Amino acid sequence: MPVSRVFDPYTGGAIGGVVPSPVSAELRSVGDLSSGYTFTDTAALQTSYSYNSGTDIHTFVLANVGVGAETNSFISGSNFTGPKYRAGLTYADGTSVLAGDAFSMTVYVESFTPGLVRSYVIAVGVAQTPSSTVLGTMRGSGIYAITTSVGTPGVGGWEENLGTASTVASMTKGIGTCSFAGTPQKYRNGSSFGVMSATSGNQSNRLGGGQFSVADGAQLGLVVCVGTNGTVAATGGSISVRLRYALTKLS
Repeated sequence: MPVSRVFDPYTGGAIGGVVPSPVSAELRSVGDLSSGYTFTDTAALQTSYSYNSGTDIHTFVLANVGVGAETNSFISGSNFTGPKYRAGLTYADGTSVLAGDAFSMTVYVESFTPGLVRSYVIAVGVAQTPSSTVLGTMRGSGIYAITTSVGTPGVGGWEENLGTASTVASMTKGIGTCSFAGTPQKYRNGSSFGVMSATSGNQSNRLGGGQFSVADGAQLGLVVCVGTNGTVAATGGSISVRLRYALTKLS
């Protein structure tokens, strides 16, 4: 998995005179999605993609969708065949994130510029089987940026094939965290998230999405998915965003 552009390491503070070791959380860019990721898009929703390494901005050019299709969305229905970038998920030190680990993922969304794009979402998440197009097999959990049918931006939480979002006009940033319980049950605990403008904001949460069903030692996947906001028509065009994430191993 690409680990370009490392930002803002989080360290523990003094507790009772003891300074704990730094936690394994570094805010990292997802990096250039055209390098080091496997890309699929049989639904042909994406026309082009570009990445500016100087600003860490991703630009997706998306198609118009006249009639909603279940396979265009990863937050509704049973299948998803839209744009998906996938790679093995690792902690900041390069070790694999395993299904049996207890850990959290925080996703930070900035510089979100939907332009004229409507009813699209862009997610960063964890997947049990990232190559699968069946949402119940892929078992994704993550945080997404959204532009609604009237162009209001926001962020949301994604669990398997469901999503919940909060929006605010003139969004400046959004942040959300998903947690995973690890062995023995390997629960996916859901997410909480907030979206902010310079003067206001909103927050919400998404309930958990069941359990990982693979072996404790199976490596999980990092996915960046682009889809419609449910089984709906969508307006295409150019949409840009900065996407960073941090992983904290809890056990």
